[in-house]
Amino acid sequence: MDAVDVRRGQGRGHQDLRDLGDRGGQFQHRRGGPDGNAQLRHRTQPVLQVHGCEPRCDLRADLQPDHRAEAHPVIRPLPFLRRALRRLSRDESGNSTLEFVIVVPVFFMFFFASIESGMHSIRQVMLDRAMDLTIRDVRVGILRNPDHATLSERLCDYALIIPSCANDVRLEMTVADPRAWTAQPTRIVCRDREEDNPPEITLANGRNNELMVLRACVLFDPIIPGAGLGREIPKVSGGSYALTSTMAYVLEPFQ
Repeated sequence: MDAVDVRRGQGRGHQDLRDLGDRGGQFQHRRGGPDGNAQLRHRTQPVLQVHGCEPRCDLRADLQPDHRAEAHPVIRPLPFLRRALRRLSRDESGNSTLEFVIVVPVFFMFFFASIESGMHSIRQVMLDRAMDLTIRDVRVGILRNPDHATLSERLCDYALIIPSCANDVRLEMTVADPRAWTAQPTRIVCRDREEDNPPEITLANGRNNELMVLRACVLFDPIIPGAGLGREIPKVSGGSYALTSTMAYVLEPFQ
């Protein structure tokens, strides 16, 4: 038994293959390779059997061209995407920019919150100090029977850092009886900025040795209203927040 090289088609085997083609053998070829030569592709090799002088081919192969499976249009760009993602994961350019974008907003959030909370504390301390100094003037008789305008003006002179103080301060002065004690209201009424003509406020001036309670409410605008503490703090009027202070004192017997 002699084997015939089907791909090259040399010698007598080439002539025998032509005879097989005439007998109905199915041969197909395709152009392949860099030089465009026709090459036969097959799944199994045909066997040429020679009995005596008459050659007889026993072709038990289904010679078919080598068809490559075409990529699906959705799957085709996947290798490109994988290569692009691989290059992106190995690329180290822009690392500092990425850290800046992540860290800086958090840093500025704490920075703005610290500024707002610091100013909030300073304003509260200055308001309490101004209340203490104002009450001292009333207690010892420097300010006798003051009205709301006079008492507010003295409070603003001591506070120093209250912008538009005369328009944003509201005071309440009441007499408290320690022998028949009545709890003071927890809510302090503040000035309404939307009122063009606010109602006149009357203070209850006490007599000698009476227990007095003075309460103040001052409106402040946040320094940074859209960030940090300035955005979260409760607003009461026109986007402003309120600071309150309450103090009690006894009038000296100066009258």
